[in-house]
Amino acid sequence: MKNFGIDRLILVDPCPITEETYTFAVHAQDIVDSAIVVKRFEEALALLDISVGTTSVSSTLYKTAVTPGKMVTRISKRGNVGVIIGRESNGLTNQELLSCDIVVSIPTSDRYPVMNAAMAGGILFYEIFNARGESPMKPLASRVERECLLDDFNEIVDRVERREHKNRIAKLLFKRIVGRSFIASRESHTIRGILRKVLRKLE
Repeated sequence: MKNFGIDRLILVDPCPITEETYTFAVHAQDIVDSAIVVKRFEEALALLDISVGTTSVSSTLYKTAVTPGKMVTRISKRGNVGVIIGRESNGLTNQELLSCDIVVSIPTSDRYPVMNAAMAGGILFYEIFNARGESPMKPLASRVERECLLDDFNEIVDRVERREHKNRIAKLLFKRIVGRSFIASRESHTIRGILRKVLRKLE
């Protein structure tokens, strides 16, 4: 992290921080000292505007992973972004990946596609570091703005789609679309205005 100018570390239910931790940290011990520790994955997500989950699997049912190069074009200078590195043993769960706004996978050899956490983190941090200096983008919608947009859409779905499986899939797919699009704050307000008009018509 420190090699590439990243200094905010969030740890989710970590193992105890010991002297060995500081030995491995070497000259980045300040990052360990300032780390934010939370108990639950959802608490970490709440601290982010955009969450980037990591996986060795390039595609799931509702989410297709992007390459590190495509990742940085979507997140550069766009709010409070967090790269989520999973457990060393088995990475992130499917449910945790579904909770992320975007999923990234590093292309590797089919003979051994799974990378350890430190190596994967180093590659992704380098890509972010290398992409800095691009032209500013429109302010990204905050997590609160996106949640309000999703709430309005979900209310419409609840009113027009009574079949439980169709209702659930529609909500999930819209959430995926909003996450992948990296919607700007102004775009979010415009779409939400239309959704509110739809709700008033339905009422």
